[in-house]
Amino acid sequence: MKPAIVLATLAPILAALPAPAQQCRPVDDTTRAKVLAYAQGLYGNIAAAPLQIANAALDPATCIYALTFTTSPPAEPFRRQLFLSPDRRYLTTAVYDLHAPLGTRAAFLNRGFDAFLRQHHIPTLGATDAPVLVTVFGDYQCARCAALARMLRDELVPSLNQRVRVAFLNHPSSRHDWAQTAAQAAACAATQTDAAYWAIHNFLIENQDQLSAQNLAPGLDNFVPSIPGLDGDALRACIASEETKPEIEAESNLALASGVTARPTLFLNGYEWAGPATADQLRQAIANLPGQAKTRAGR
Repeated sequence: MKPAIVLATLAPILAALPAPAQQCRPVDDTTRAKVLAYAQGLYGNIAAAPLQIANAALDPATCIYALTFTTSPPAEPFRRQLFLSPDRRYLTTAVYDLHAPLGTRAAFLNRGFDAFLRQHHIPTLGATDAPVLVTVFGDYQCARCAALARMLRDELVPSLNQRVRVAFLNHPSSRHDWAQTAAQAAACAATQTDAAYWAIHNFLIENQDQLSAQNLAPGLDNFVPSIPGLDGDALRACIASEETKPEIEAESNLALASGVTARPTLFLNGYEWAGPATADQLRQAIANLPGQAKTRAGR
C-alpha cells in the first residue's frame, strides 16, 4: 500500500486520538453489537461459525481498543484482531507505533516461531543454526502449498546452503476432506524420526493430485514399507488414535494468532511474504532482511 493511501486511511483515526487528559470513551452494548455485526460481515465467508469478541484490550494512552474475534468449537479455529478507534467509529486491521523500531513485530513473531519449533520438536530443512528462519503455514490438500514446499526443498534450501532453515506448519482447512488426516500422519511419523517425517511429507506433496479421502490410508500403507526404520504398525496406531490431533490444532492456533489469512502463508524471519513467490524472489528478499548484508559479505 502506498504511503499516501496509508496516511489517508489512518487520518480519521489519528484525528480521533484524545488529548492526554481526556477519559476514554467506553464501548457500550450498542457499539459492541455494531462492531460484532461488522466483523461478521467482513469475515463471515471465512469463519465457519458466528463470531464472538473473545477479548477487548484497552490502551489507556491512546484509547484504542484491540478486539479479538474468534469462533466457538466445534467450528474450525478462527481468530482475527481489529482495532477500534477512540471515537468508536473506525475499525482497522493494524496500528503501527511510530516510536517502535520497524522490525519489532517481525522479531516478536520470529522468536515465537522458533520457540514453538523447539518446544514441539518440529523437523526443519537446512542448518539448525541458520540466521534465517522460513516459516510456512500450509495444508497438504492445497495445490499452491505443495508447489511452494517443492520449490523451497528443491531450489531455495540447496542454493542458500547454511543460511536458511525451513519449517512447515500445518493449518488444514475444514473444507478439505483429507488434509487434517494427512497432517496428523506426518506428525505421527515425526514422533519416530525426522527422516520418517520428511518421507511422509514428500509423499503427500508429490502425490497430492492422486490422493483422496478414500485412498489416503491405503496409499500410506503401500508407501510406509519403503521408509527405512519406520514402524508401520506404530504409525497406523498413531493415526487411528488421533494422537497428534492436539499438535495440529496447536499449529493452526499459532497460524491464527500470527494473523494468517491464507494458505500458504510464508514468513521470513517473521516478515510476512505477500502473494506467490519464486526462489529468486525469496533469495533477494532474504538478502535484504535486516542483518543479512553483513552475513552475506562475510561468507
